Amino acid sequence: MTEKPIIFSTKMVQAILSGRKTQTRRVMKVQPSTQDHKFLTVLDTTARNARLIRGKHHWAKLTADSCRLLDSSVYFSSPYGYVEERLWVRESFALSNNKCFYKANFEDEDITTWKPAIHLPRSFSRITLEITKLRIQRLNDITEEEAIAEGCTGLHLQRLDKPQQFLPPVEHFAHVWDKINSKRGFSWATNPYVWVIEFRRVEV
Repeated sequence: MTEKPIIFSTKMVQAILSGRKTQTRRVMKVQPSTQDHKFLTVLDTTARNARLIRGKHHWAKLTADSCRLLDSSVYFSSPYGYVEERLWVRESFALSNNKCFYKANFEDEDITTWKPAIHLPRSFSRITLEITKLRIQRLNDITEEEAIAEGCTGLHLQRLDKPQQFLPPVEHFAHVWDKINSKRGFSWATNPYVWVIEFRRVEV
């Protein structure tokens, strides 16, 4: 079975462990540039080069009554895998005497120097996810239900010299998204195309 690594922040790991997070959105590295197209997933095994394109996401041109694959047939292959394939989670951690400690278990305790999630070896990953659905979406198209599935149920935001502000799920998600992605040029305001990955946690 194909398995690929995926990084989650400490708070999102906690949301996965509690069962509150069943979706994640990741920026598409190549952003489509035209607006008169939409994505189709090629499932027809009789299609030309079906072995190469089946299940891939194609950028299809809109016509008056249907969609057709472009003659140049540009497709976008998910770097995270496809439905029924698995992801193993990388999270912030520390090693001591060959024992692994996870930052998500020590939310308010700085017991040691935590290592970045990118360095977590596969052998110490404790969370494995199975992809149940995969699609492409504009970031701002997220619904309240989807924001909740992202682990963003609402946030009470306290700022200096300002009254406490409550952010509903979609605004909560946008706030979390910007903290992670705005410095990379993919803020909520830029509304990039994203991979939407739905998953379930599996025991291994």
